[in-house]
Amino acid sequence: MKDMLRFALGYARRGFDVVPLIPNTKRPMRKFADRPPMNEEEIIEVWTKTPNANIALKTTDFLVFDIDVHGKKNGYQSLKEWKYVRTIPRTSQVISASGGKHLYFKKPIGFELPQKIAFLDGVDIKAHVNNYVVAPPSVIGDSFYKWDMEKSLDNLKLATATDEFVQAIKETAGIEEKPQDQYKGALSKFKGDGPKVSKVTEAVNECLQGLGGEGTRNNKVASYTGKLISMGIEREIVELLV
Repeated sequence: MKDMLRFALGYARRGFDVVPLIPNTKRPMRKFADRPPMNEEEIIEVWTKTPNANIALKTTDFLVFDIDVHGKKNGYQSLKEWKYVRTIPRTSQVISASGGKHLYFKKPIGFELPQKIAFLDGVDIKAHVNNYVVAPPSVIGDSFYKWDMEKSLDNLKLATATDEFVQAIKETAGIEEKPQDQYKGALSKFKGDGPKVSKVTEAVNECLQGLGGEGTRNNKVASYTGKLISMGIEREIVELLV
């Protein structure tokens, strides 16, 4: 099964986060949640030891519409009847081992969405960074996953989910937008980044600006002197300033 190793390396080189699966199953061979992507050496080691291990891809930078036909559930019909069906961009897609489809979409910047089982009847969405989707040429039973070359984009590119498509997903899934200042996070990074002014400098500036008018000057000077001493300023300098 040299093809499995070749495909796993190919996915990794295209930027996908590869997860090895137990042969002929959809179950992971190792813990994968919140772990960094496997490097080429690790991939070669895994598929050399287990050449028929299936392949999965973590949905870190992309999301998948998982369309299934099982019993009375017909994901194709549900998607056809979805009122926002026209927002779906044409993209690359996989024919699953069960005869369903996986539609791949690149996540736009800032996109966040949890896994949505039963998004529509017979349609799930896998989008969380710790979700994964079984990828070609993985084998389940006597069937295997394969790219639909006829309907996919050239070079199996992934279409980016448009704003209209994302909003349609969120509305259907009942996900409310959280109002927030889009600049709040960025501005917080600059908090306290202005010029630093020491307490001694502030004290000198206060002296130069004056210590009050008649009737309050003595009290101001006494208070000011105490402030300078508490800062540890040498007596000679305190006397000079006062």
